[in-house]
Amino acid sequence: MEFLLDGIGFFGPVILFITSLMKLIFMQPYLLGYLILSVINLLINRGLKSYLQVPRPKDSRSFIGEQYEKAEQYGMPSHHAQSVFFSLTYNYLVKPQLIPFIFELFICIVTLLQRHKYNNHTWDQLIVGTLLGCILGIVGANYIRSQLRVDWEKGEKIEPEPVETA
Repeated sequence: MEFLLDGIGFFGPVILFITSLMKLIFMQPYLLGYLILSVINLLINRGLKSYLQVPRPKDSRSFIGEQYEKAEQYGMPSHHAQSVFFSLTYNYLVKPQLIPFIFELFICIVTLLQRHKYNNHTWDQLIVGTLLGCILGIVGANYIRSQLRVDWEKGEKIEPEPVETA
């Protein structure tokens, strides 16, 4: 059971990426937004890792023999945390459903615990990744909705106000 949970944690970003694709498949503008924002999320993470150059904790363990090179050798911020919390936040804001949210939150928590257990990240690195992922999820979902002119509460398209001419 422990190995299964470790696997869920290690592959958490992939699990939530696939879950997001399935959840958004019939919401094309949001799916496209999710895909573009996922790339932006990755680039932000790599850029911050390269800029900050905060090392991973000593004695970090591998789950499947992964080797970290270039920007990935650094631990701040955690890409796993940033990725899963971006997916969680974006998905919930775009399509708020309680049961999928609980499932996705479980994956997020297991991911954080696995990354810390294997000493791949400090709690600070995990928290910063979590916050960045949530922020990008909020900003991204709000931006996409504003461009689609959708009422946040009702999920309905907003018709533009008629322009009065004199």
